[in-house]
Amino acid sequence: MGGFKEPILHGLCFMGIAGKAVYESFGPYKNIKVRFAGSVFPGQTLVTEMWKEGSGKVIFQTKVRETGKLAISGAAAELVDSSKAKL
Repeated sequence: MGGFKEPILHGLCFMGIAGKAVYESFGPYKNIKVRFAGSVFPGQTLVTEMWKEGSGKVIFQTKVRETGKLAISGAAAELVDSSKAKL
């Protein structure tokens, strides 16, 4: 229906995978913003590249390993201030 030969993953699915990678590397975040840049097919491998900017922001992008194309670009997560965290 969407013009693809096979089903694709919903954007929120691979956004969740990228968000989990950020969480595992840098800890909890308050918010996350992404730009969906491409399609991901079931079975493909995602690689999330992350850079910490300042003390409270992580910039990241997610690529499809098999094709090298971006799935998520221009993304950022605002980290929770650890001194004010409610745990």
